[in-house]
Amino acid sequence: KENDSSVPAIDGPWAYYRRYREGGEYPLFARRPSAYAFDSDPAHEQLLLDGDASAKGCDYWDIRKLAHSPDHRLIAYAIDDKGSEYYEIRFRDLATGKDLPDVIESAQGDLVWAEDSKTILWTYRDENGRGSKIYRHVLGTDPKIDPVVYEEKDPAFFIGVSETSSRRFIVITAGNGTQSEAW
Repeated sequence: KENDSSVPAIDGPWAYYRRYREGGEYPLFARRPSAYAFDSDPAHEQLLLDGDASAKGCDYWDIRKLAHSPDHRLIAYAIDDKGSEYYEIRFRDLATGKDLPDVIESAQGDLVWAEDSKTILWTYRDENGRGSKIYRHVLGTDPKIDPVVYEEKDPAFFIGVSETSSRRFIVITAGNGTQSEAW
C-alpha cells in the first residue's frame, strides 16, 4: 500500500515510526513528540531519513536497520546501495540533519546502541557473506581499529547482535540450522 505506515513506537519523549509517501518506493523514517504520537499533523513530524531521497540515482538500495541513540540525538542506519548484502553503517546528528564522518563498511546490517549514546555493537560480514565477528565502535574513532567483542570461528554458525526489549541487555546470538546460543 502506498500510504502504509508502522504504528508509532513511543520511547520517552518521542514516538518513532516508518511511513511511505504516495508514489514513493522506499520508507521514510520519522518521529514526533510522544504527546502527538497518533496525530497525523505534519507540523509535529521530524523526518529522520528519507529513503526515496537516499536511493535517488542508485540502481539498488536497501536499508537493513535504523536505530536511534538512547539520548535521542543520533541515528545509526545500515544501507546497501550495491545489491551485495554488505551494508555501510552511517550516523546522523538529528539536530543538524547531517551525517557524521564515521562510516563502517562490510557490515551485516544489524547494530545496537550502548547506553552511552556514542558506542554501537555491529556485526562484520566476512568474504563468504557470513556474520563472523561482533565489533564495538565508538563515534569519532576510526572503524578500522574497532575492537572485536566476539568472534565465531565455526564457519557453520552465523552470528548477530540485538537487544532485549527492555534495552538493558545486548545479546549476541550464534546459530546454524539445528542449534543456537545467546550471550
